[in-house]
Amino acid sequence: MKTKKQILIAFLLASCFSPLIFAQQEQKELSIEESFLQEPIQIQIIREQSESIDRSGKIFALDLIKEYLDSGNKSAAILSVLRRLSLEGTLNRERIEGRVGNNYIDVRWRAAEYLGEFTPEESGNYLRDIILNEEEPSVIISAINSITKLGIYDEFTMLAIEKAFRRIDAIRPDDRLALSVLEYYKKPEKKSRFMLETINYIRQSPNYQKSVRLQAENLIKIFMSQNIN
Repeated sequence: MKTKKQILIAFLLASCFSPLIFAQQEQKELSIEESFLQEPIQIQIIREQSESIDRSGKIFALDLIKEYLDSGNKSAAILSVLRRLSLEGTLNRERIEGRVGNNYIDVRWRAAEYLGEFTPEESGNYLRDIILNEEEPSVIISAINSITKLGIYDEFTMLAIEKAFRRIDAIRPDDRLALSVLEYYKKPEKKSRFMLETINYIRQSPNYQKSVRLQAENLIKIFMSQNIN
């Protein structure tokens, strides 16, 4: 008899609370839908275009993002879109018949450039992800330029840039990449020996144009007049 009472009580409790739980779930679903509808139509269009399969849609999204940023607007939604576009064909791969079908280099370098419009706290990690996973010099250069613009000089970022430079240098040395690295190394107040080693390597390497090697030499002179740790 006691067991039957317990079952009855449990059934009554379930009957009472089920509508409440359902209402809460319905309210949660509604709030998600409402938040999407409340999002500016411009953001919705940018997101939809950025998620298109073809390159032209992503380029159009970047054009809209540039207009959005030039108007003085910034948002977490745009930051998220840029992060995804900056990894198109590297971490975010779509394979078509065994090959990467979304290797859009111009999409990645433009996304890296626009990430420089946010704060170091907002986009610093995303820019480092680009540098660590990218094989195209133009995209790495764009990310380094954004990092230089934002003034990100922590040890992890400097090591990531060093690693990327050495990786590209071993395959196909790029004068523009060397110049962007040299420009980045001008900024940190605290100089380090590994930075000096990289600069001296560029100065001595026959793989780089004389004008690039000369810039490296001038930077070494600046280093020599300062305290190197």
